[in-house]
Amino acid sequence: MTPATGVLRTRATAEAGLDLGVQGRLASCLATAQVVPLVRSKGIYCFYSRPFIRALRGLAQGREVLEIAAGDGTLSRFLSAEGVSARATDDHGWDSVIDYGTDVERSDARAALRKHSPRVVICSWPPPGNPFERAVFETR
Repeated sequence: MTPATGVLRTRATAEAGLDLGVQGRLASCLATAQVVPLVRSKGIYCFYSRPFIRALRGLAQGREVLEIAAGDGTLSRFLSAEGVSARATDDHGWDSVIDYGTDVERSDARAALRKHSPRVVICSWPPPGNPFERAVFETR
């Protein structure tokens, strides 16, 4: 997040030279052809707004957050920037498409749930037919 402009940036959007406005709507660049190449080449499937991140912070209520199937960890980084203790985990199964940063713990979702016993779990994009979704509700 750049403090002067209040803009959230992901690694991929920064590499592409894009700033995404976060006033609950997507910046004007979405009307251009700049976004499609990001989805295809960088694996970006979601753009987060500041109000959304702040709403998640409120739902976490000061509890640690575990993000499973986190991809490149963008959501957890944005939450951390808002003061949330967030940990990103992913099995790195999409490494041909996603640039996993060092801040994304390599762990499949079930192992991460067992290891961290989280009070709050976030999974933005659970793969269809995944074997771990039920494990979230069984975590104590």
